[in-house]
Amino acid sequence: MKNLLFILSFSFLVLFSCSSNSEEDNSSKDDNTFLIRTWYSNSYECNGNRDYYVFSAPNIYEHHVIASSSDCDGYILAESGTWTREGVTIVIDYDQNIETSVLTIDELSATTFSFVATGGMGGYYVLSSY
Repeated sequence: MKNLLFILSFSFLVLFSCSSNSEEDNSSKDDNTFLIRTWYSNSYECNGNRDYYVFSAPNIYEHHVIASSSDCDGYILAESGTWTREGVTIVIDYDQNIETSVLTIDELSATTFSFVATGGMGGYYVLSSY
């Protein structure tokens, strides 16, 4: 009886200590509620203003940049288009599909959006939402 109890306890320990819920670990990468918001650039700031990106429903994308580096006041719409998402991949189509960027999500949470971009945007981006 002692051996049976030991074997069951050991099996239970091994089974549950080695399991991982990868769906739970990656839930933010599949949840558009984290994506749909305004994201601010962490790489450029001018008198407290930052370039920003907007992902909104239904699948609208906008990139706004500071209008003037001399006074850092006001924004212009630099790019606009539509976005689609499948898992960790976001495709942005600009100007009626003339140009495309593909974003591969590295991290997506309520406050951080980091990704590798290929195509028009190209590069590694870390954005914040406040």
